[in-house]
Amino acid sequence: MKPLATIWMYGGGVQSCAIAALISRREIPKPDIAVIADTGREKQSTWDYLKDVVQPAMDFPIHVVSKDEYATVDLERGDTLLLPVFSDINGSASKLPTYCSNEWKKRVIERWLRRQQGVKGFERWIGFSLDEANRVRRMRDSSEATWFPLIDGVPMYRHGCVSLVEKMGWPTPPRSSCWMCPNMRHDEWQDLKENSPEEFRKAVGVERQIRGKDAHAFFHRSCKPLDQVDFEREPDLFSRPCDSGLCFV
Repeated sequence: MKPLATIWMYGGGVQSCAIAALISRREIPKPDIAVIADTGREKQSTWDYLKDVVQPAMDFPIHVVSKDEYATVDLERGDTLLLPVFSDINGSASKLPTYCSNEWKKRVIERWLRRQQGVKGFERWIGFSLDEANRVRRMRDSSEATWFPLIDGVPMYRHGCVSLVEKMGWPTPPRSSCWMCPNMRHDEWQDLKENSPEEFRKAVGVERQIRGKDAHAFFHRSCKPLDQVDFEREPDLFSRPCDSGLCFV
């Protein structure tokens, strides 16, 4: 039986960069295809790191696939908002489910593989590390063939990924994220406002667009509009989300 094609779902964050380092060091094999989905809203720091650091270290291309060409939805599917926004509709902050990663990344890449590469059956490589074991267990229970290079190949935790990348002489990679992602921590929003004001401005615009339809939807856990959040006073209420770039849950 012909083996499944190996597809590295490059996410652009710390774990993905560690996988790139392992490939460069020949500690894990090269994938048949490497690909990242361009949501149209990814922070510029992700693209800069890919262009300046990771791609030059690879002897194969990391394909960039546009969401605008392959996604069938954007912010909403019918009346369902695809972003994991916070809502105060019940009087306290609650969080909506995450659908955007599945629609903007996973399905976009699958459609590109079928249409442009002729690939239907494949083994996907996902950059979860040992500290994301619960998510890995859920994905192993699915029918999709998946390999976790940082668990099944060279096991390491996230801090080990950072150390490996720095040992390569590479800069510490940024966390992969859309500039309007409600999963960002408080300090990340603050950093975005201070150091990437244009991206913060765009996030404010998208939030206003969404709140024009649902006044109870917010990107920040305080349930205040982004342009009204006092980042110096609001507490950091977030735990660190995954930065693999493919948030399936």
